[in-house]
Amino acid sequence: EDIPLLLHHFVKEANSKLNKRIEGASEHAVKKLIDYNWPGNVRELENTITNMCINTPGTVIRSSSIPDYGLEDEGPGGSVDCLDRFISNYLEENETDEGLLFPAVELVERKMIEQLSEKYDGNKTRISSALGISRVTLAKKMNHMGL
Repeated sequence: EDIPLLLHHFVKEANSKLNKRIEGASEHAVKKLIDYNWPGNVRELENTITNMCINTPGTVIRSSSIPDYGLEDEGPGGSVDCLDRFISNYLEENETDEGLLFPAVELVERKMIEQLSEKYDGNKTRISSALGISRVTLAKKMNHMGL
């Protein structure tokens, strides 16, 4: 397959353009790119890899940075499928097998608070009500998270 060679080339280009230091991609990420039937041209692959580099916080592209082309998170089971992918990617990205639950729960809490904060224009009463927690608990969580 040409995908691993093109991946290496486009990551190198993206590193230069974006001033990043991405070393490559995880085995799972490479497999996901290979498994996708690229109907477009090489430019589509290049754009995808550049976007993956932008969305990669560390030095290794993980499968979570790759868009799920053709997979919609709508319809019955869509949210569960999305959560399934999140958990799989989270476990892949964390090299330890100890203490995984609390950071994952905190990540989900943070994202929910951020999105609800945007939805309700920062109205803590509505955010806490949507979460089913008190305003005091919400304030403590936001303070702990630096929000």
